[in-house]
This record gives sequence, C-alpha cells and structure tokens, in this order.
Amino acid sequence: MNVPEKYLKRIEDFLLPDEKVMIAAAETRLWPCGSLFSPVLIVATNKRIIISRRDVLSISKRYKIISYGDVLDVNVRHGIRYSSIHFGIASRSVESEDTWTRGLRYADMVELAKYVNQMAIAADEGRHRSQADSAAVQRK
Repeated sequence: MNVPEKYLKRIEDFLLPDEKVMIAAAETRLWPCGSLFSPVLIVATNKRIIISRRDVLSISKRYKIISYGDVLDVNVRHGIRYSSIHFGIASRSVESEDTWTRGLRYADMVELAKYVNQMAIAADEGRHRSQADSAAVQRK
C-alpha cells in the first residue's frame, strides 16, 4: 500500500468505529490518466469499499461506498500506459467508461482486486448460508 497518509485522511470521517483500512490505491500517473492535484482514492476496509473522487482543483468531493455484498464482479485492465479497475455492483446495470478508475499502479490494482474478490465471495457465501438456515427453520 503506497498511498500517502494525507490521502487516507480524506476518508477518515466515513470509517465506522471498528473499521480498518486493509488496502488503498490512488491514481499516481499523470499521463494519459490520473491526476496531479486530485487523484482518485480507492480504499478497501474490512467492511466495505470507499472511493473518494475530487473534482477539478479539489473544489468538491464525491464519495462512493460499496458493500462487499453488492459487488458482482471486479474488472481490471492492464495496458502499457495504465491500469484500471471497475467494480460491478448490483444497483448499476450499465457499465460506462466513467465508472472505471484509471491510472493505478499495476501491483496496487492486483492487490485491491484480489482482496475485494475475496470479501465479495465471503459476503456471498454468508448470504447463501443465511438463506439456507432460514429455509431450514421454515420447514420445521
């Protein structure tokens, strides 16, 4: 995790009392994607994903918080010039170019993708277990 502490301060207000940052990745490349003044920050905690975007000149900020249970898939692109990641979520049926986060370092993107996949699978297994338990109780 090669993200400066000042970037992580952006999401402190959104962390729950027992939530810990496990992996973080930020846009670092200047060309052709990325941003010098307002890089996108993606944080995977032990509970969810927090994405922080700053608009031009950091005048406004946008945050997206995604539950691991809502992650349908993790898409990655790795090219010569940059790497990108996209989280397919249950509430968004259309994938567009603006939902991709570009300019990530490849190693950070791979680590992030692996962790999010692992947490999404665990959330999905927990949901299936809960449904099976519920069905068993109803049959009794």
